[in-house]
Amino acid sequence: MLSFRRLYLPFNALIVCALFFCIVHLPLNALAVKLDSSNATTKSTQDFDFGNNNPNVYVSMGDSITYGAGVPSMQSYPSILQGFLGKTVINEGVSGSRSSLGVARVNDILRRYTPGYLLILYGVNDIGERHNDDILEDLRFMVHAAKVNQTIPAIATLTPVFGERGWKRDGVIDLNHKIRAMAAEESILLADLEEAFAWDASLISSENGIHPTSQGYNLIAKTFYEVLEEEQPGSSGGGGCVVGGGKGSYDLLVLMGLLGLYAAWSVSIRKRRPARGPGEAAPSH
Repeated sequence: MLSFRRLYLPFNALIVCALFFCIVHLPLNALAVKLDSSNATTKSTQDFDFGNNNPNVYVSMGDSITYGAGVPSMQSYPSILQGFLGKTVINEGVSGSRSSLGVARVNDILRRYTPGYLLILYGVNDIGERHNDDILEDLRFMVHAAKVNQTIPAIATLTPVFGERGWKRDGVIDLNHKIRAMAAEESILLADLEEAFAWDASLISSENGIHPTSQGYNLIAKTFYEVLEEEQPGSSGGGGCVVGGGKGSYDLLVLMGLLGLYAAWSVSIRKRRPARGPGEAAPSH
């Protein structure tokens, strides 16, 4: 019969090899701890290569909602957002424009302003004239143009519609669903205005059912601001330990389990060994 000691040595070697394997394959970021969420945000921004662009310049592209129809220019969402950010926000909204105009203008705007960020809000004027899939491809074109230019794109879902524009409601909901999916596919920032407005009619002008009130424009700016400040590219979205899911956390759990098993096995071995008296030699096998 094999002795307990002979079984112990191979098992001990097996545990050591398993520990070595897990340590080598364990992603380093699984052990990293972010002590401060503000530091994480700052670091992610520094890590992004803006090329020749100015990370302190933001350009808002869109239709009359970006332009600020129905309110003084200082109450448009780009103006309010500039106050929130303390950085330059350029309003390139054109009343009545469709997403196709955004496609035609985007590259020129990127060259002219070399912005660090491009904020995109188009689509409500297109609904009923074109298929939502075609509108989405225009939005994707602008996103890709920004990426190629080393500008960070942030896209928004559409705000609610009421009254004489209420017939667009189903199209808005459908296009917003597609915008969310595209934002996830492209791994870009999303300002979910539909969710923020929650179909509250008091935030939309009762005169035309499409342009936000001053409170509505403020909410658009606030929603963009929260996304830009809290969801920087590469950020974990907050402080705390990175480990929380995925292969890295699984490997770490395996490693911890093996360490615990090894410790329990070692304690068991020591308890099973007979005590030796003074000067007594170890038993031979």
